[in-house]
Order: sequence, then C-alpha cells, then structure tokens
Amino acid sequence: MSRWLRRLRILIACLVLVGATAVFALGGDLGRQLAPFLAHTQLLPSFIRLLTTGSAIAGLSVLAILLLTLLAGRWYCACLCPLGVLQDVAGAFGQTFRRLKRSQRRKDRDGYLRRAARTCLLVAAIVSGTAGSLFLVNLVDPYSIFGRSATALVRPIASLGRRGLSTVLEKADIFALAGGDPIQLAWGTVALTALLLLVPVVMALFRGRLYCNSICPVGALLATLSRFSKARIRTQNEACTGCGMCVRRCRADCIVLTEDKKAQVNAAECVLCLDCVGLCPTQALLYGTESPSCSAQTDGGRRELLALGTTAAAAIVALPLRSLAAAGFVPEEGVMPIVPPGGVSFDHFTSACTGCHLCVVLCPGHVLQPRISAHGGKGAFQPALDYLTGACDYDCNLCSQVCPSGAILPLTLPDKKRVQIGMVYLHEDRCAVYQRGEECGACIEVCPTHAVYPEDRDGILHPVTDGTICVGCGACENVCPQSPRAITIEALALHGTALDPLANDHSAPPATDPGLAEEDFPF
Repeated sequence: MSRWLRRLRILIACLVLVGATAVFALGGDLGRQLAPFLAHTQLLPSFIRLLTTGSAIAGLSVLAILLLTLLAGRWYCACLCPLGVLQDVAGAFGQTFRRLKRSQRRKDRDGYLRRAARTCLLVAAIVSGTAGSLFLVNLVDPYSIFGRSATALVRPIASLGRRGLSTVLEKADIFALAGGDPIQLAWGTVALTALLLLVPVVMALFRGRLYCNSICPVGALLATLSRFSKARIRTQNEACTGCGMCVRRCRADCIVLTEDKKAQVNAAECVLCLDCVGLCPTQALLYGTESPSCSAQTDGGRRELLALGTTAAAAIVALPLRSLAAAGFVPEEGVMPIVPPGGVSFDHFTSACTGCHLCVVLCPGHVLQPRISAHGGKGAFQPALDYLTGACDYDCNLCSQVCPSGAILPLTLPDKKRVQIGMVYLHEDRCAVYQRGEECGACIEVCPTHAVYPEDRDGILHPVTDGTICVGCGACENVCPQSPRAITIEALALHGTALDPLANDHSAPPATDPGLAEEDFPF
C-alpha cells in the first residue's frame, strides 16, 4: 500500500509541476484553462481569497487542505506545492554529485533553530498581513515564488523557442505558431526573482527540503497540524534493524534513531515523500494509522502551539491598527501605481495580491507589469499597469477571471467597461498640437470611449478630454509620440464608475450646412 502511494505521489507531483510551469511559462488558451484548477489547489491564495471575498469555493479548498493535513499529514507539501516539487527535483539532481550527496546526508539532530525560524516567520507574516502589508508574504510564499520564477525565467525562453520554431515552420507554409509578441524583460525584476528562487533551490541541493521546514510559512502551519495526523509513517519495531539508511536518505531531515536503534519519524517535519518506505530493506517503515506493532513520534509540539496562540493574539491586537499601519505603507501622492479593473482600490488590491504574476502572464495587452517596490510597504512584486508597454484592452476582462487570491475581483465585460481605474490628464505644454500647431490626433483615434475627442480651433483639431467617460485604459498614453508623454493617466486610489460613453458622445461628426443638398456631395 505504502509503495503504491509513493508512485501515486510522484505521478501527481509531476502533473502539478508540468501544469504549473505550462500555466506561467506558456500562458495562452492552455494557461486560461488550467489556471482556475491550479489556484484551487493552493493554500495561501485560496485562504486570502476566502478572507477577501468570502468565496465558497476558496473556503472548501482551504478546508480540504487543512483536513487532509490533520488526518493524513503533509500531502500538500508532498505533491500539490509546485515549489516543493521543484525542490525535490533539485535535491535529486544534487544526489548525482558526491559532495552534494554527502551534504544532504548531514543531519541536524536537534532542529531547534530550524523550527524557531519557521515559527518566527509565520508569526511575522500573519501579523504584518493583518496590519495591511503582504510584503513579507510576497517574498516567501511558495506558490508566488514559483509563479514569478516561471514567468520571469522560463517564459522568455519558451517565447524565444516558439518564435524560432515558428520561423522554421513558416518556410513550409505552416503558420500555426505565427504571431506572439516578444517578452519584455525588466532586468532588475528578473535578477531579484532569480535570487529569491536560488534560496530554496540551493537549500534543496545541499539539504533537501530545508526551505519547507525552516522558512516557508505554509510549511510551518501545516507542520503544526500534521503533528495530530492519524495516518503517518510508523516503524515496525520488530522489523527495524537500525541500519540508518532511512536517516541518511530523508530529504526532510525528520528521521532519527532512538536509543534502542529504532527509526522514528517526526510527523511534523515529514513531507511524505515516502522515500524511506521504498528504501527500507526490511520494510520496517509503513504509512498508515496506529497499530499495536508500530510506533511513531508523539511530540505534541507545545512550543509551536504556544507560538500560534501568541500569533493569533498579536493578529487580533494588530487588526484595529490596520488603518494606521496601512497609511504608512502607501506610496507618495503622484506616484501611486494604477491597479487593474476589479482591484477595487489600491488598498484592496495590495492587501490581497500575493504577487504570483498569473495576471501578468495572461494579459493580452502586456500592460500589466511586475513591480518590485512600486506599491510601497504594502507589497513586493505586485503588478501595476504600465502604459509605456501597452494599454488595457477595452474588450478584455481576463485578469479578473483568473486571479487566485481575490485581489482582482471577477467582472463581467459590460461592468469592466465602466470601471474607472484612472483619470486622463492632458499636458498642453507638452502637446505638439498646442505648442507648435502640428496635426497629430493619435490619442483621439485610439480612445475607445471618446473621452479624448477633437475640437476645431482655427482649422486645427485639438485634443480635448472628458474625464466623466474616461476609464483610464491608457490607450492614449501608450500611443502618444511625445517624450515625456503629453497625455497621461493618473491613478485613482479608489476606483470609480465612468458614465456611459453615449451620455457624452463627442464622436459625432460636425454639423453640415442644412442647405447643402445630398446630391451636392461628390460621393
């Protein structure tokens, strides 16, 4: 039974890793189809979505993962967390090098510092999140680390490969892979993303699942619950010879030999890779419920329970101070980033966005771009609309349909077309039409709501703006040929509702002379 479970775990882990990589690295129709399923299997985004929106589906996802951990151990860490699976791949790669293999077999007998570190990080993440900042969560959440890494590091390579293959196929008149814009890289974001990915990968190369049991806040929470799991890896004392093979191989550093030379597994640290079950030459280690012939560690984890109780108390104390703390996290006026439609407000978006960059991958206009610190202390790596790289497609609501954490609430397309995320502002001192009398009209031509419209002044059409019907899509700013832009969008801290474009329709052609007969026109 245990060996069969090990094979099933490996299969599920491979599917999760391949599926998550496809979502973040390839995007497109495949990403849109897989994204909702992937999001529902991830604990932290589902938990934040539950708190933010009260989503029943998110609540069921959280409940299912917590109950699974409480009853059967850390199966989430074993095969549902893509970063955890990636660490297993890195650890397996390290096993091929003698020095790294010896390092992985070096064990931390006490583990006190490791447990203390993860508990402190969990406390800090919960308290800072309650106070209104997800900055720390954005840096250490495993799902977000994997998503950002695949987006910034794998996606450009996949895009380059697709373009190369498309070039080859086009010579044979096959255009199935034609199209697709080149990926624009912000090298600072890529470098920091790679650095943060190196932390768990290097840890895995030298010490297996060290990141999961020393830094990851999700791992810290599930470790506390798994102490009470009914199903766990147990030792058949009569069969155990004390050879220590399981101790040396354990990737989570959770197996020790007792004084009577019997293997004992710490259920809180165990990530259920089940390697020890397949490795044991006498089949002394089995995964299952309690049996008279089996023993398992029964440490109640009083320190961790006390720490979680302290965390809950600190969170309750931090909650009334949320407005005070959040005010100190907001960027200065005039540099506030524009958050996407469905983000409701700057505070709502930044208080729920985990920085996974799923919306960045799937945005067809490439206007959503990751920002390291543009949101101030409210969050790290959270995306914002950058109108120098694109514009928010007026007929697109995709980001609101795929956001896993509820930072971008679902919007129907008609509702999205009325959401006002920013306000247009015309800088007449920069505009070529106002300053030099040159014909331009680029901003007028692309505005989908006619919030930028022409006004005839001495035979020259001047751009004029109407903020009541502007949705802040940024099409005008994106196409403006001036540098710096003569027309810009300023962020709204709280999204508004634009009037119906037909209410103030400035697109009607100028009136003609009523005495001019229809036959007088030359066409």
